[in-house]
Amino acid sequence: MLVPAAQAQSNRPPQPEVVRAERALNAALEAAADLHAPAELQAAQAALAAARDAESRRRRSEAATLGQRAELEARLAEARAHSQRLRAEVSARSEDNARLRRDLLDGGLQ
Repeated sequence: MLVPAAQAQSNRPPQPEVVRAERALNAALEAAADLHAPAELQAAQAALAAARDAESRRRRSEAATLGQRAELEARLAEARAHSQRLRAEVSARSEDNARLRRDLLDGGLQ
């Protein structure tokens, strides 16, 4: 049985670059990039949408390039989110240390 060309195209699996971009985007979301790196996350989402659109129009080379861009933008968003979270953790620990230092100094003078 022959499958019409349009149907065969729709049954074609996504390109590896698009799949990697989707995974990277999910990792960025898990890292709270929507809170800590919204611009980078938005760029990744836009590139992924464009890659999917190019794929649906059978522009595989364009889809691959856009998929790679989406993956890189998502990885950047994830890295920025991790960086922001670590900075917040360091800041909180620094405040705790300063508070302990004050308590020790105040208690030691009495």
